[in-house]
Amino acid sequence: MASDPPAVVRAATFNARHGAVGRAGITFRHGGLLATCRSLDADVLALQELDRGSARSLFRDQPTVIARHLGMDVATAPARRTPVGGWQCNAICARGVVGDVAVVELPRRAGHERRVALLATVRTPGLTVSVACTHLQHRGGAAPEQLAFLLHALDERPAPRLLAGDLNLEPPAVEPLLGAHGYTAAPSGPTSPARAPRRRIDWIAATSDLELAHVMVPEPVVSDHRPVVAEMRSTP
Repeated sequence: MASDPPAVVRAATFNARHGAVGRAGITFRHGGLLATCRSLDADVLALQELDRGSARSLFRDQPTVIARHLGMDVATAPARRTPVGGWQCNAICARGVVGDVAVVELPRRAGHERRVALLATVRTPGLTVSVACTHLQHRGGAAPEQLAFLLHALDERPAPRLLAGDLNLEPPAVEPLLGAHGYTAAPSGPTSPARAPRRRIDWIAATSDLELAHVMVPEPVVSDHRPVVAEMRSTP
């Protein structure tokens, strides 16, 4: 008897910029943030630059609100204090269970912001996968070192493995590091800035036991980044 085909699970990453709109990022649209996250229709959603308890986003716990709105489980990793109180966070949301959660502090140079990676085991109805969500340093050349450190940490997790986030690095810097650890990136286009993207700095990548297909880079309602969306399924 033929076996059932592997389930298709939809993954997405999105630097949400706490729901800000416009180049200056002063205006905040809570409804637009929720609408954008819902439109991605992801089973596994990695989010960066969400706020918890910050005045600029009306003191909302954005990861919790998004997860509740989408009917998803959630894990959160505070990354750094915001200038107006509260925390900027990474988050992993899933249609299923998010467990085995760990927050990994990434190496940083003097004067740089604190950066972290959120690692978790995500169990969806179709697939169990080790996921890392991160937002790497944007200046000073520290991002490659942080990415290498994170990939070593993710290697300690069970396969299959999925990396998602704003790496602040373009293909010449990212792809050799991914390849050295057995990852293939979803073939997406540029993601930043959102309205007329020129730079590919937001990434989804997976180990060879996951196939990534049907990749999209839709224009969001909020943020200065475009999301990356990919369907994934286990390979024999």
